[in-house]
Amino acid sequence: MLADAEESRTDATLVVTLTNTPGALRRVTASLGTIPVSELTYAASLASRGTARITLPWKSADRARNKLNRLVEVLAVTDAAP
Repeated sequence: MLADAEESRTDATLVVTLTNTPGALRRVTASLGTIPVSELTYAASLASRGTARITLPWKSADRARNKLNRLVEVLAVTDAAP
């Protein structure tokens, strides 16, 4: 039953919390260069933190998470609540 639910998922949304530094968003997008991203939003706060919401194919989520976790600015990568 769980396998059927996973197979029916088409998109995943990752929430990336990172330190808002010059070039951070550029490095996030560059690290995802080979992964088909359907939507990316970025919000920066006054506390030098940024949050990116990335929607991509469910089958690419683990690969994207691994690539993002290698970036120095990234503090956390989590799945968005459905």
